Amino acid sequence: KRMTAEIPKPAEIRKTKGYLWRRLGSKWPFLVWLGMALLTYQLYQRGVRFERMNGVVVAETETIAALEDGVIAELSIAESGDSVAPGQTVVQIDPRLAEGELEEKQQEIAYEKIEASRKFGSMKTQLISEIAKLEAEMAGDEARIEVLEKSLANLRQRASENLIPRSVVTEAEVEIETLRASLPFSETRLKGLNEQMGGIDSLLEELDEFQKTDPVSLQILAERIKRMALKSTSGGVVSDIFFRAGSVVKRGEPIVNIINLNSRGARGFILEQNADKVSVGMPIFISPTGTPGAELLPGKISFISPQITATPDVGSSVAGRMVKGREITCSFDSPDIDLLPGQSVTIHLEKPGKFK
Repeated sequence: KRMTAEIPKPAEIRKTKGYLWRRLGSKWPFLVWLGMALLTYQLYQRGVRFERMNGVVVAETETIAALEDGVIAELSIAESGDSVAPGQTVVQIDPRLAEGELEEKQQEIAYEKIEASRKFGSMKTQLISEIAKLEAEMAGDEARIEVLEKSLANLRQRASENLIPRSVVTEAEVEIETLRASLPFSETRLKGLNEQMGGIDSLLEELDEFQKTDPVSLQILAERIKRMALKSTSGGVVSDIFFRAGSVVKRGEPIVNIINLNSRGARGFILEQNADKVSVGMPIFISPTGTPGAELLPGKISFISPQITATPDVGSSVAGRMVKGREITCSFDSPDIDLLPGQSVTIHLEKPGKFK
């Protein structure tokens, strides 16, 4: 046969309905990726759902601190981990100096009470003597007036008969008038003395009532001695011991830290953009970080800081970078948990396992 350079025409393929579906099926990966892109875009448009944050277990820490300068006489605990009961005396500050001051003050007050009683008693005795003397004088004056009045008629009769001088009668009359004139003054003075006596009796009653109660100075010293026995309020487990028996401590200086494991909770930090996603009382779930399959511990948000604060971003490679947000505190529904204070946890706003 004769050779030719003419390129033959490709065979014409008939584009039927089945052919189009075959072509579409050969391109399905592209359609899948296109659909995923559209779905991702729609989810992004709806927003990312904030569901959890990192946190740490916290517990109520009670610090036993000195209420005044002193020397530690005794500690009822020996080492970290010891249990402390509520109301237990943990540290005893040496009370001997304060006890000596209290005893000295008690002696001073006892002496002052004796002196006050003696002083008022002496005044009362003196008044009693003055009243008795004045009453005796008044009784004598009244008796003298009565005698003079009885003898005055006889004196006048004898004077008229010139048996005695007229001056004798005059002297008797003057004496009677003088004695009568002095009686009102004596009565006024007696009334004043009796009023003074009543005042002293009233003061003695008040003094006796006052002496039944200890003065404020004694109460302050007694309270000071009482406060030298440093007690735990809620009890717990000893975490730190800063001083031992015999150490000199200053007022406000911490001596022992006690952790109350019955008041454990969790503290977290929620970023500023998600700060409106939480509220007090909101139920949450807490799980230990890095423990797959760990039990979810239910709880509630008990506190949210009232303001936005800044904290160092420890997860950033940029030195000094800060992140802003709000601190939250969560409580456990049950105090019987195995998490320790300081342990890292994850705080879930919704129970994990649900696909969102």
